[in-house]
Amino acid sequence: MSLALVISCFLITLYPYISTSKRVFGHYFYNVNSTFYIWYDSWEEAEQGTRAYGDGKGWPEMPPEQIPSLEKYLREHTALEIFERFYDGLDRVIAVAKKSYGYFKYLVIYLAIALLTTLASLRNIKVTKSQLFLLLFYFSYFIAYTLLYAWYIPIASGNRFTLALFLPLMFCLTATINTTISERPQVRLAGKQFSWRYLFNLFVLGMILFELYPILTSRIVTTFAGT
Repeated sequence: MSLALVISCFLITLYPYISTSKRVFGHYFYNVNSTFYIWYDSWEEAEQGTRAYGDGKGWPEMPPEQIPSLEKYLREHTALEIFERFYDGLDRVIAVAKKSYGYFKYLVIYLAIALLTTLASLRNIKVTKSQLFLLLFYFSYFIAYTLLYAWYIPIASGNRFTLALFLPLMFCLTATINTTISERPQVRLAGKQFSWRYLFNLFVLGMILFELYPILTSRIVTTFAGT
């Protein structure tokens, strides 16, 4: 019942858009990126292909055998070429994140801490059936979208893709840390006991404060943050 309600609300909300797509392009869920461009090997190919034949105004007027599709791509590419596209794409996704606005180091830190706390408390972790499905959803969500961005990066790249996963991933990593981290052992500083959780949060806060000054004084007026 709840699933049917969600689907119904989704379609009702989206109907004005998809009905226009059906009227103009002949397909309810028409999108040049997911319909055509994703099956090209480069943006140059897309410009010379369906884009040059008016895919933004209607279904491209070109020979059907030249219109890109999954079947056409699999027919014209080897398994090695497909693997290399994923591999090179992942490498470029990571490179974009490293050279970006500074969020990559936080991702690495939180990922490392989440792995350490999970391994340290592995014996005490009990996963229920509902939690198992939730974990499967998390992993499938992040893996699928990461592979999708890696595949699409020969066509278009940038932080708009990687940042779409950053906050959800940080939320999941933080939830993992809070669930698995132990309050012991504690660290004694200046005659007081501090938990690892407190010191970790203090460390991250210090990193953020350290970065605020250059961000607010120079980077904010020199860095292009558009898409």
